[in-house]
Amino acid sequence: MKRLFLMLLVVIMFIWSGSVLAYTINDDPTVNKVGMGWTLTDKYEPLGWSDAIGADNFDTTSIDVDLSGDILTITMHTRFDGAVDMKMCVLGHCWSDTVYAADLGLDLDLDGTYEYGVKLTHTGPDDTDYSAALYKGGTWESSYDVWEGNASFNWVYGEFYPDDNNRNAWVKMDGGTPKGDVTINITESGDLYAWTLEIDKTLFGSDLGDKMGIFWATGTCANDVVEGKAVVPIPPTILLLGSGLLGFILLNRRKKVNT
Repeated sequence: MKRLFLMLLVVIMFIWSGSVLAYTINDDPTVNKVGMGWTLTDKYEPLGWSDAIGADNFDTTSIDVDLSGDILTITMHTRFDGAVDMKMCVLGHCWSDTVYAADLGLDLDLDGTYEYGVKLTHTGPDDTDYSAALYKGGTWESSYDVWEGNASFNWVYGEFYPDDNNRNAWVKMDGGTPKGDVTINITESGDLYAWTLEIDKTLFGSDLGDKMGIFWATGTCANDVVEGKAVVPIPPTILLLGSGLLGFILLNRRKKVNT
């Protein structure tokens, strides 16, 4: 009975040590001031704080990161359904632009540089029709880079930063080396959409470890930015204790066999 209990304890420890590789990055507006407030033309001028800039349909609440197993799974929980029409009418004249999903930035060494990115491409006809692919080494563009001079009306887009010298909300990865396709599944649950990406870990080669920085500006207007770090190494003490218990069980069993 005692041996059975110890073996069960070992199994639980190894399962738990693997489960800590799953991590959630919450969009906490009291801590994460990135992408909050408003940006006017080329200079920020906050008009009070809000979580999602502009409209609630850009609100991203959290991002789940699961580094366990052979597949890296990332799920963005958001009200953004994949395509939002921005429309303005003045004296009978109307202008419209469609905002699609921003690319997902991945920082594998937590140095603040997003050397990998998942490019999200709208394939239509429905808002949630998207394809995804992993790229490495591209150049990141902000919402101003994407929209300035390319909008049908002089839209004002997000990406407010408290620091005037650091106010780029990356939304698109330009260029880079394609590493492979990413499985994407967008499902609706209540008032949120779950954007689930499944990435084969072998696509990263030896670059992928047990930590990752995430940056997602939701749409190419950067109207709600969520960023954070998933630093979830397996606790060495847990593995050491589990290995020790397993060794004790095997040694004890060997002694009983010899006697």
